[in-house]
Amino acid sequence: MKRAVIVLLVCSGGLCAGGFETIAGGGLSLGLGSVSNDLSPGFNAGVLGMTKPVRFFGVGGRLGYTRWSIPTPSDLVDGDHGSLHYVETSVIARGLGPLDRNLRFFGEIAPGMYVRIAHRYGAPAPATSASPHFGMSFSLGLDVRRFEVAPAYRMILTGDNQVRWICLNAAFIIR
Repeated sequence: MKRAVIVLLVCSGGLCAGGFETIAGGGLSLGLGSVSNDLSPGFNAGVLGMTKPVRFFGVGGRLGYTRWSIPTPSDLVDGDHGSLHYVETSVIARGLGPLDRNLRFFGEIAPGMYVRIAHRYGAPAPATSASPHFGMSFSLGLDVRRFEVAPAYRMILTGDNQVRWICLNAAFIIR
């Protein structure tokens, strides 16, 4: 029993050997595909927490928010104009390619749950609807010191209205 406790403590200490990072940022969101004509350029913001068990890999979670205006009638908001919002909670896996102490490349995949909130402004009365969806995010980026630049491709995989978008993000890293 004593050996098991020692092995557990050594292994759990090794899980955080690379440290913990918090990344907070935001950027521009652009709709893709069939919905690109319906969505005005929007914005996104989020925070990510990640531990690095080894030098070349990180795992963690992200909480994010994306919003677009829909200036013309669209099926995305029940045939009217309005706004479309997604609140995201994702699990992330990030491959890290450190070049030196202050520069690294990364690739990230993040499956998660998205809550779609559609707000209709028109007649007969404004209305809001919410629905949960499963989604994926893929990202490639570059960290320079404590600044991150990362375009991301996101998509909703469930529901009637498939939404895909690209995010052009910038963020600050707290190590």
